[in-house]
Amino acid sequence: MDDPHCIPNTQIVVDNFSDRKYQRRKGCQYFLTHFHADHYGKLGKNWNAGPIYCSSITANLVLSLLEVEPSLVHPLPLDAWVCINDCYRIALVDANHCPGAVMILIQVEGCGRHQTFLHTGDCRYSSKWQSHPLLQDITVDQVFLDTTYCDPKYVFPPQKDTINFIADRVDVHAQQDPAEQKATLFLIATYSIGKERILMELARRGHYPMIVSDKKRHMLSMVEMDWPVPFEEMFSTNHNESNMHVVGWHLIGSMAPGGWAFFPDYQMLHEMLDHYEPRYRQIVAFIPTGWSFKISTQQRQSSKHSNICHSESDVLHHKETKGRVTVYTVPYSEHSNYEELRNFVAWLRPSRVVPTVLGGRQRNSRRAFERICTHFNDVIDKKAASRRFLDSFLDTNSSNHQLLKRKKSKGALERNQLCSSTHQDQNDSTHDDPLNDRIPKHRFSCKDQDILVKMDENHLIPLKSEPEDEQTYHKCQQDTIEDSVLIVSDDDYTSTEVHIDQPLEQSASMQIQTILGSRVTV
Repeated sequence: MDDPHCIPNTQIVVDNFSDRKYQRRKGCQYFLTHFHADHYGKLGKNWNAGPIYCSSITANLVLSLLEVEPSLVHPLPLDAWVCINDCYRIALVDANHCPGAVMILIQVEGCGRHQTFLHTGDCRYSSKWQSHPLLQDITVDQVFLDTTYCDPKYVFPPQKDTINFIADRVDVHAQQDPAEQKATLFLIATYSIGKERILMELARRGHYPMIVSDKKRHMLSMVEMDWPVPFEEMFSTNHNESNMHVVGWHLIGSMAPGGWAFFPDYQMLHEMLDHYEPRYRQIVAFIPTGWSFKISTQQRQSSKHSNICHSESDVLHHKETKGRVTVYTVPYSEHSNYEELRNFVAWLRPSRVVPTVLGGRQRNSRRAFERICTHFNDVIDKKAASRRFLDSFLDTNSSNHQLLKRKKSKGALERNQLCSSTHQDQNDSTHDDPLNDRIPKHRFSCKDQDILVKMDENHLIPLKSEPEDEQTYHKCQQDTIEDSVLIVSDDDYTSTEVHIDQPLEQSASMQIQTILGSRVTV
C-alpha cells in the first residue's frame, strides 16, 4: 500500500511530523499543507528533524502558535516553481480549503527520472484549477488525493449555496426579534482556522461584530483575507457587544466517533441560555459540516432530489428544535464531495490515485485503500500507468531492479536475479526463429517457474512458456497463468507484487495500474 505522506523518488514528507521512521532518515524535507492539528500533529518547539516548507500564512501560524525554531520554517510563494535541490522542484497551489492551505506540485526532473506528483493535502475541487497556469499540459504520475468524502452518498451542494442558506436563516431569525432588542443568540461553529467564508457573508449582511475568543482573534489577525469590513470592527472578544458568537464545536455538542453525525448537547445549550438570561430568549446554532449530508442510492438516482440539493433557495439540511434551542446542521464543507473528486481526477488524468484519507476504523486498512481506488479506475490514465510500469521494471538498460522469490513458509523471501529483458536463448534454432525477433519478451523467475512476459502496444502479456513457433504462440493465448512476481527496487527497498491470474486475452485488454511500492492485479 502506498505511503500517503512520502513522495516517491524524493526526500519529501508531507503532513507527518510524528512518525519516527521519517525522522530517522537523513535529508528529509517536510511539507505542511495547512494549519490543522491532524496535519501538524507533534510539531512544536522541540522539532529538529528537518526543514519545514509551507505557505506564508501557515508559516506565521506555526511560528506564533507552535513556537517552532524560525530557522527551520521556510515560507514559499504560491504559483511559482522553487528548486528544492538538483533533482526536483515544487510549486504551491491554493487548495481552496482553509486560509493558507495549499496543494503541492512536485516535478522530479533530475537524477535520471522524469515524474510529476500532486499532493492535494485537504482540498475542495474548484473548476478554476482547469485554467491554472501551472496545471496546464502536465502529465501527473500520481495524485495524492484528499478522499475524506470518497463515497457516492456525499454529494453535498456547492459552498456558495450553503453559505447563502446559513445567512438567509440568520436574516429570518434576526427579523423575528423585537426592534429594540436582539433576543436571539446565534452560534456559528468553526474550526480554529476554517469556514471564514461563512463569517464574511454574515458580515456583508451587517451581522457583526462577531464574538470570538482571544486565541481565535489572534489567529484570524494572521490570516490574509479580504474582510468585507475592517478587522477591528468585524471581530471582538467582548461577549456583551454582539449576539453573533463564533464558537468551537464542543460548545454546541459532539461529533460521533468516525465523524458520521453531530449530536447537539441541548442541556448545555439551555444552561448557556440561562447564563445570558434575560438578554436572550432563544439560541439558534449552525453546524456547518459535510458529514451531515448523506443520501440513499434511491435518492441519488432521483432527478428531483438532485435539483433540490443543488438549489440555492432550498439546501437540504437537518433542523431540530428542543425547548428554546434550534440547531441547523448544514452540508457546508471545505473538502471535495464525491462528484467533485471524480471530476478532478477525470480532468487531471493521473496514472494513479493514492488516497490520503481511508476513514474511520479502517485508517490503515489495505482493503479500504483498494476500495477507494476503485472509484477512479474508469477516469485515470491507464495507458500511462502501463507505460510507467514497463519503464520502471522492464527497461532493457535498467539494472536497478531484482526479482525476489516469495516462499510460502513464514513469508520468507529469497532473492533471485531478474533475467535480461531481451531473452537470449542458447538454442540456435530458437535464436534464429524470426518470431523471437519481433516479439519483445521479458522473463521472470517465480516459484521455480519461468514466466515469460511480452510487451505489445503498452500491454503486459504473460505467457506460460517461450513460444517456439507461431502455432505455439497462438496456443499460449488460451492459457491462464496463476502466479505472482515480487519486484524490489534497490533504490528505496520498496516492492511491487504483481499477480498474474487472468487469461491472456483478458490481460491483453487490461492496462497495468502500478507504481513502485504498490500491489496490483494484472
